[in-house]
Amino acid sequence: MKTKKRERVRLEKPEIRVKDGEESFEVSAFLKDKSVSRMGVWDMTWRIGCTTVRMGGVGGVETIREYRNKGYSRMCMDRAVLEMRRRGFEMAALFGISNYYHRWGFASAMPDYRLRIATRLLEESKMPRGMRARPFDRKRDAAGVLSIYARNNACRSASQVRPGARKWRSFRRGSTWFTGVEAFVVQDRRGRIAGYVCHDKSATEMIVSEVGYAGPEVFPALAAEIARRAVAKRTGEVSFCVPPDHLFASYLKKWDCREEAFFAKGGGGMARIITLEPTLKKCAREFAERIRRSALRGRSFGLGLVTDIGSATIVSRRGRIFIMPGARDGVRMRISQRALAQLLLGYRDVPAVGLDAGVRIPPRAQSIAEALFPRGCPYMWGTDQF
Repeated sequence: MKTKKRERVRLEKPEIRVKDGEESFEVSAFLKDKSVSRMGVWDMTWRIGCTTVRMGGVGGVETIREYRNKGYSRMCMDRAVLEMRRRGFEMAALFGISNYYHRWGFASAMPDYRLRIATRLLEESKMPRGMRARPFDRKRDAAGVLSIYARNNACRSASQVRPGARKWRSFRRGSTWFTGVEAFVVQDRRGRIAGYVCHDKSATEMIVSEVGYAGPEVFPALAAEIARRAVAKRTGEVSFCVPPDHLFASYLKKWDCREEAFFAKGGGGMARIITLEPTLKKCAREFAERIRRSALRGRSFGLGLVTDIGSATIVSRRGRIFIMPGARDGVRMRISQRALAQLLLGYRDVPAVGLDAGVRIPPRAQSIAEALFPRGCPYMWGTDQF
């Protein structure tokens, strides 16, 4: 009896094209003249502590259904990482599905936070005399809102540096890509913007996706207007997507509330370092401030970082920080780029990262690493996510 030979399916090799935009570039896989898979990379700036780093925001990842599971998206991602390195990006970030983007060195680095409180409790807040709430108007309010945002997030790792009022695209989305957005501002008695709130445009839910304030005295007014809008939607609970160290989150804890945090294993808000030495150089001023606040203040040391994307040494001399190429003489630690990105953003603690496979932090390096990479609360507001 003759056996049929298995036919080998030969996938047509696509052409990978890169198209430049005004503030981004797109990588696409073409079969002949048909784009079957694509993704965009936006040229952004985000914060590492009080300093800034050029970051490539990866989004708009899409493959036509009948062309999925053929490796086309993988080819686009390979090219995107190469392009970011070639164009001088220091870091990259994305908000992605689980167990996929780790293949390109991305690690979960931005938790999701949610604080829930009953509407009836918020109703206890009253609008202070001299303050009033009104809908956000982009032309009228953009400059004031952006000024407040910049002050509130001046040292928040993973927060995006927004452009000026002319280029800012305003609040683009709510708590997810599938929800519209509404916003309001609170004015003080002089007509100045004292605070603002952005929330989902929904008939049944009240989900707050961003809060900004000029001073804590506006908090009762913000709470009162949020409660009023929640009552109008006939919802019994308000959800706040705010980081736990935000001052307004602390204010809300005067009532019964429930705080939740979600840390993904390999999905959600993710980040990676694209170029090691340039990234560390951008962070030198932040490192100096961290050392100044630590027990190592005034000490001189060198910490060599040996990673899978290169080596560099962080040198401290009388409070000044220098970044030198290669792992020079001194204390060395071996660490993956993924784990280093998590430490840089403050997502994980040094002792915990030291237990990861392939990571080696000698005892002499422990205190130095803990001073340079303290635990923080990295967060990108939902309205900025891509």
